[in-house]
Amino acid sequence: MRLFACFILAATLVAPMAADERLFLERTALAAAADACALLDAPRRTALEAGRLQARNAVLRSGASWADVTRAEGEARRIGATKPCADATLRREITRLGAAFRRYQLTPRETYTGSTASWQASRSRVDGWHVVQQLDRPDLVAEFGLRRIGTEIDATDVGELTLRLSFASPVRGPSAATLHVRDAARVPEPWLQTVIAGPPTPAPRPMSRAHFATRRVVVVGDAAGVREMQFIFPARAVAALQALHPNERFEIELATDPRNPAARMRLVFEAGDFAAAHAFASLPPL
Repeated sequence: MRLFACFILAATLVAPMAADERLFLERTALAAAADACALLDAPRRTALEAGRLQARNAVLRSGASWADVTRAEGEARRIGATKPCADATLRREITRLGAAFRRYQLTPRETYTGSTASWQASRSRVDGWHVVQQLDRPDLVAEFGLRRIGTEIDATDVGELTLRLSFASPVRGPSAATLHVRDAARVPEPWLQTVIAGPPTPAPRPMSRAHFATRRVVVVGDAAGVREMQFIFPARAVAALQALHPNERFEIELATDPRNPAARMRLVFEAGDFAAAHAFASLPPL
C-alpha cells in the first residue's frame, strides 16, 4: 500500500522508517478511510484490524514510545477519514485487500509471538480455545485466554475469559482467582518497570483493577483432590487486556488456602498480541 505517502513521511516515528511502522500507519489510515466510506464488510474490516494491531505492537516492541505511537495513530486516522471515497488509489487498495482476504479467510490458526510468550489463536470449531497463552510450571500447567463455548462465534463475543489449571498431582485446589490488569483509565501510560534485567513486572496494585472470577469449576477431581479446574472472569476484563502495551505483564492471583488469607499463588502472563489474536479469532469459524 502507498495510500498516503506524504503523511507517512511526516509521521515517521523512527528514522529510517521500518517496515512495521509503514504497515501500521498505512493500515490505520486505510481502516479509517474504509470506515468513513463504508467500503469493507465486517469480516474484511476485522481482518484488517488484526493486521493493523499486529503491526502497531511490532512498532512498540521496536522501542517507539507509547505517546509517539498514539499520536501517529491519531494522525493516520484523521488523514484516512478525510480521503475522498472515490479516490482511485483508495479503491485500488480496497480491491487488493479483498484479494488478500480471500486467501487469509482460509487460515484456521495463527501464532502471535511476543517477547517471551505467545498467544495461540484459532477459528477452528474443533479447538477448545479461541485464544490462549500457556504457562508451564513443575507443579501445574496454566492456560489463560478465551475458551470456546460453542461451534460458532460465541454469543458473548469470542468465548469466555478463562483460566484453566492442570495439576501434576491431586491438590486441594485454589478457592478463588483474581485477575489484576493495569487500569488504563487511571494510569494511561504503560507499566514497563523491570527488576534488574528481567522482563517488565505486572503493574503495582494501586495502578491495577481487580477482576474477580465469577465462576469456579472443578473439571477433574473432587473436594479431596483436584486435577483440573477452571476460573471464569467477567467479559469486561477483555477490553482491559486489549488496552495494554504488548510488553506489559498482568497477573492472576490464586487463593490457595481459605484458612490462610496470606497463602497466594501468582501467575504472570504477557499481554503480547492479545488484541490482534482476539480480532483474528472473531472472524467466522472454520
